[in-house]
Amino acid sequence: MIDGTTDISGDEQEAVYLRFYHEGAIYERFLAMGTPESTCSNHVYEFVVGTLKSNNIDTEKLIGMASDGASNMVGKKGGLAALLRSNVNAELLNMHCFAHRLELSFRDVFKKNNLYEKLMTLLIGLYYFYHKQYKNKSGLIKSMDAVDIKGVLPTKVTGTRWLPHLSRGIKNLLRSYKAFEAHLATISYSNPKGEGLYKIMTSKDVVCFVLFLMELLDPLMRVSLKLQRPESSVAECYTWISSTIDLLDDYKSRFWRGRDTCSMQAFSADTS
Repeated sequence: MIDGTTDISGDEQEAVYLRFYHEGAIYERFLAMGTPESTCSNHVYEFVVGTLKSNNIDTEKLIGMASDGASNMVGKKGGLAALLRSNVNAELLNMHCFAHRLELSFRDVFKKNNLYEKLMTLLIGLYYFYHKQYKNKSGLIKSMDAVDIKGVLPTKVTGTRWLPHLSRGIKNLLRSYKAFEAHLATISYSNPKGEGLYKIMTSKDVVCFVLFLMELLDPLMRVSLKLQRPESSVAECYTWISSTIDLLDDYKSRFWRGRDTCSMQAFSADTS
C-alpha cells in the first residue's frame, strides 16, 4: 500500500506499507518512507521496487497494490500498477482504497448542493473564527456558561478521513449551538465575520440540512471506519458496503422521524 504527501520543505514523500497474511491472520506494517526523484510513475516504481529489495522482500511474492486512485498510480498504460504488472507480476491486483472511494463518492453527490457549501463554509469559518482569535474563544466560553451548557469548541472538518471529521464537526455544532448563537448574535453588530456566520447558522434551511446530514452520515461514518480497519478483508468490505446501500435505499422511502426536514425522496431527486 502506498500514498504520497509533501513535507514542510515541499518535497514529495511516499509512505509504503505491507499487508500480508501469516498463520491465519492479516497484518499491516509500515515499511518505509522516502523521496522518489519525482511523482511520475517510473520514478515511483523505482522507489517502490528499491524499497522492497533493500528490505530483503521478494518482489515475486507481490500480489496486489492499493492506492488513492491517482493517475500516476492506477493509469492503465503507464501507472505504477501497470509497471508492476509488466515487470513484477502480470496478475497483480490493483485496488483503489475503499474508504477513499467512499469519501470521493460522498463529495461527488454534494459538490453542487448549495446547502452543503453553506454548511462547510459555516463549519470551517467557525473553526478559524474561534481557534485563531483568543478574544472570540473567550467570548464563546463565557456564552457557554451563560446558557448553562457543556459545549465544545468547533473542530476541524477537513482532513484525510473526511466523513468522521465532518460527522464530529456537526455533532459539536449541535451540542454547542445555543452558545454559538448567543455569542455571534452579541458581536454581529460590530464584527462582519461574526454577522456572516450568524446568518448562515440561523438559516432554517441550513439547520434542517444539518439535521438531515447528521442522520445520513451515521451509517456512512460507521462503514468508513470499518473500511479503514487493517484486519478487514475485501469480502467483508463488499458486505458492509452492500448493507449500507440497502440502508440508504430504505432512507429514501421515509421522512425523518419527528423532524421538520425535507424528505429523502426530494433530496434523492435533486442529487441524482
